[in-house]
Amino acid sequence: MRLAICQGPAAATISCLKAAGWSRSSGAAPEGQPRESFTKKLSTEELIESVVAELEALDIDKKDPPDANPDPKNQMARELIKQTREMETQLKERKEWAQGKAIQAARKLGADLTELRVLRMEHDENQRRKKEKQVMEDDTMKRLAHLENELKKKSGQLDRSNATVQRLEMENAEIRAEMEAAKLSASETEKQCQGLLRKEKKDSKRLEVWERQKAKLKEDIAECKTNITQAERELAEVNKAIKNMEKKMREDTRVKEENMVLLEDERRKKEAAKADNDRRLEELRRKKEVESECYKDDLHRLQDELSRLQKSAGATQTAVPSANFPGTANRSAAQAAKQQAILRPQPASNRSLPPPAQKPSRRRDCVACKKAAACVILLQCAHQVLCVGCNKLHEDKGITRCPCCSAEVEERIRVFGASSN
Repeated sequence: MRLAICQGPAAATISCLKAAGWSRSSGAAPEGQPRESFTKKLSTEELIESVVAELEALDIDKKDPPDANPDPKNQMARELIKQTREMETQLKERKEWAQGKAIQAARKLGADLTELRVLRMEHDENQRRKKEKQVMEDDTMKRLAHLENELKKKSGQLDRSNATVQRLEMENAEIRAEMEAAKLSASETEKQCQGLLRKEKKDSKRLEVWERQKAKLKEDIAECKTNITQAERELAEVNKAIKNMEKKMREDTRVKEENMVLLEDERRKKEAAKADNDRRLEELRRKKEVESECYKDDLHRLQDELSRLQKSAGATQTAVPSANFPGTANRSAAQAAKQQAILRPQPASNRSLPPPAQKPSRRRDCVACKKAAACVILLQCAHQVLCVGCNKLHEDKGITRCPCCSAEVEERIRVFGASSN
């Protein structure tokens, strides 16, 4: 039997043989001779060749006779060969285990590198998103700060408007007291006082309508600033005109008492002046209602535009459009000039002549028939959306809701001249 002995196991076998004192010739060294002198006689290669030759000639499978003494050299050689085979088997198993571990480590390293690249890409993407989110948050905070400043400004304007309304209510109370005094002082002015009381009731109703509309105007006070200022100016002019008329009536009464001869003539002049003033006040009231309707239309349009801008506030920083349109300013100036001309006192000779009727600046078509002009105002919503025929048809059918906003209709007022033919 031939044995293939590697360098490592062969060296171990040689060292064991040297320790046992086994040689190629007789197997045992002479007694008393040192081990160093014995090993010097043979070189390393010769020793290996001799050991290999002895091992090849040795029959491992052959068993000693039972009665014979076992050869310790053969037994040692068998043990060495068995250890060599076991060591070779262990070496092979360890090599395979090391190769398997190396392959597993390589696979794991590749998977870790792939996962690392994915994590790096995700980290870069998260950093980029954080930067974009930070930029968007900064823009949003700037926009919110701007809107808060605007809201504070408009709150101050609303407080000033409330103070003006209270002042007007006090003036209205003073007017009531003066009217009561005038009614007790002279019976001739009773009809005129009654007319003023009716006008006061109408003003009270209009004031209630304004109070209900004030809650809606709070949502967008910026767009309604010009309209509210114009309405306050016109209301002050109306109050001033009422005071002027009362003063004029008191002067006429004093002149009438002093000049009893011209009583009949003065009475006719007073009646003509009363009719003229009532007509002018009625025209002012109608114009005021028409202008209020125009302001409401502008308000709804601006509210829609504001809601659209608020939706796009997170992405853009476009400024909210101003509610002071050139057309509105020009129209308000023209209306103020017309009211000044109407309220300006006229000579006694021309007082009985009515001024020429103003043509409407624009026509509103009826929402039902789309043909005739809308000349009926529905309260409490104050929408002017029906003509005379459609309004009558609605009343005959028992329809009590506005066709524009579905609000309950409490009163129907027909408008002449300002917005109808």
